Amino acid sequence: MNRSMIKVAGALCSALMVGVLATGCTLSGPEAASTPEQRAQKDNRAYMSQLNDALSGMRDGLGAFTQAVSRNDVVSMRTQADRALASIDKVSSLEAPEALTEVHGTYVSGLEKLKGALSDYVTLYTDMKAAIDQGTFDANAFAAKVGEVQSAYDEGMELLKKADEQAAALQ
Repeated sequence: MNRSMIKVAGALCSALMVGVLATGCTLSGPEAASTPEQRAQKDNRAYMSQLNDALSGMRDGLGAFTQAVSRNDVVSMRTQADRALASIDKVSSLEAPEALTEVHGTYVSGLEKLKGALSDYVTLYTDMKAAIDQGTFDANAFAAKVGEVQSAYDEGMELLKKADEQAAALQ
């Protein structure tokens, strides 16, 4: 080979090496091939996973709360209500992807209703026990207040059902 061919081959090899090095410094793997739509879907799935984890914690807390109510255990009621409330707060603090902001808002609205109903129930139950101990318990007034709390609870559950339907419609 003559010298000019060696120089051309060397230049081509150098250019090829630069190209390989430059390519190695860019994204590779699944992230490089992902489209904005794929990234949005990934973000949506991550949000729904976090939401499901938080809602699972809330369901566990509500289940334990119901058991405490059946045992008339006010201390456990408060503890389990606080556990459920912490999960509700966790959902409220989640940052929803753009496509799920309306769904997130509906979940938060429903959970806030449940949060209020749960807190009101613990207060109502505590007040009822105190009224019974003092001999001032009024069953009719108590039943009316329970009805109000139940109504708020039902509204919250309806909003959660609506949010589930909204989320399902987006899939």
